[in-house]
Amino acid sequence: MPVQGQQELDSDWLKLFDLYMTQYSPKTTIFNCTSRNLEYILTDIGEGAGIPFKLSFEVMRWTCAVRDFRAGLEENHIRQKLGLSEISWHETGGKIRKLVEMQTKVQE
Repeated sequence: MPVQGQQELDSDWLKLFDLYMTQYSPKTTIFNCTSRNLEYILTDIGEGAGIPFKLSFEVMRWTCAVRDFRAGLEENHIRQKLGLSEISWHETGGKIRKLVEMQTKVQE
């Protein structure tokens, strides 16, 4: 049973992971990939999925924060999830509230 905040992995994923470990036998790092390369891969995935804008980890981070805010999560929890200091949150929290406000107006 997963710990709170964690999810169980699908058995198919675990089989793929075992195959990967057998094939590559990593010694120190399981997945050897730069953050820049991950951004390229994510952009390609977004294009392949027909997403009409450049998908990036930054876009996903903001999307998650806005969704969490709309779902009623406590602002301090969102701040911690984003890894922001209270000072940084002051500006970022305002931007998130503004985005939620804009979404609400569009839906009305």
